[in-house]
Amino acid sequence: MNPSIQNIKRYHIAKVYRRDQPAMTKGRMREFYQCDFDIAGNYDPMLPDAEILRIVCEIFGGLGWDGRFLIKINHRGVLDGIFEVCGVPKEKIRTISSAVDKLDKSPWEEVRREMTEEKGLDGEIADRIWGFVQRRGGRDVLEALRQDESVKSNTGMTKAMDDMDLLFTYLEAFNILSKVEFNLSLARGLDYYTGVIFEVVTEGSAPPSTTTPGHKPAKKPKSNDFDEDRSNDPSVGVGSVAAGGRYDELVGMFSGKKQIPCVGISFGVDRIFSVTKARMQKDMSAGVRSNEVDVYVMAFGGKGFTGLLKERMEVSRILWDAGIKVTPSPHFYPLHQPLPILIPTPKDRIRLQNETQTRRAIQSRRSRRRALRRHPRGRRTGAGQSQDQRDGVGGWASGKGGGGGGVGGVGCGGEREVGKEGQG
Repeated sequence: MNPSIQNIKRYHIAKVYRRDQPAMTKGRMREFYQCDFDIAGNYDPMLPDAEILRIVCEIFGGLGWDGRFLIKINHRGVLDGIFEVCGVPKEKIRTISSAVDKLDKSPWEEVRREMTEEKGLDGEIADRIWGFVQRRGGRDVLEALRQDESVKSNTGMTKAMDDMDLLFTYLEAFNILSKVEFNLSLARGLDYYTGVIFEVVTEGSAPPSTTTPGHKPAKKPKSNDFDEDRSNDPSVGVGSVAAGGRYDELVGMFSGKKQIPCVGISFGVDRIFSVTKARMQKDMSAGVRSNEVDVYVMAFGGKGFTGLLKERMEVSRILWDAGIKVTPSPHFYPLHQPLPILIPTPKDRIRLQNETQTRRAIQSRRSRRRALRRHPRGRRTGAGQSQDQRDGVGGWASGKGGGGGGVGGVGCGGEREVGKEGQG
């Protein structure tokens, strides 16, 4: 890092690579795009960590994922303290941590068997670990840990819990505490994390459960072809769509100078696209979403009427600029053709009334015209308006001699706008 720069916030989008058996439709690939965001330098404790989580909520909120994602958080100090309190030998802490990290994909019985049979951990110690790592929630989990007598003597774990308490305070100030889950089983397999760790999950992140509690899970068949696409394998989920944590000692390993505190997160772009695509396909199968319309702009007139297309476009533009949802009619209607009547609903959506009601409205309009011809002066109300104009009859106007027409529209809130009278 440039010695003149003490603090930095950066993001980067590029291809990354990993050794993994692919599941293409679930976004699990060996070559994929990833977006990284990191904050490096000296800040007040837990402030950058809280800001990272705030950014996560902004990004997924902008994608329309509100209520459909969860940020799981933990602290490596808390997790290591749990292993120490439970009696895990120091040289086995990292391997046992790796086993615990599989609890989001495998049942406890399978993870316990890995701990005891493959990694040589005492069964009683494994059961004590399970008593801790199955806890999840918010501040209630933190308070339960503080009340545990076996935890109070572990200074490293106590300091980590103080960090988590401060983080919860900042998350509450950012109004994102409800989107976060304190999950003691979250481990993150990478060894360079030194503090808070987090992972963003959504539906499809974990594979569907194929085991019943109390029953020994069946072994999944292993393919000899490491290049085989596992998209249709029910034991494979999408995985996390974003993950990261604090890594205060990693940069110093490469700079050769003093330690530089860092915290960051990586977004799996391809996985996010995979989840979004699956949701869109599901929504399409459930039915096409109907458009919402506030105003429908249409035109109609008699013989020789051209449709006033330009005028309709200008009216639509004015309404669009005002933030109103407008649908201009692509056609104009001759006066002898039954017209749809636009009815504003309480939700300001435009609906078409059936043809029978349309004919009745046209007949009513013609009857009023005949009455006006018999009484040319008509009744006047208000500022020189006829009774028909005051009532807004028909919402349209026609020219004399069959050559006139007008542009009509219906506004929201139950009011009709009388169209301009055409000139014959």
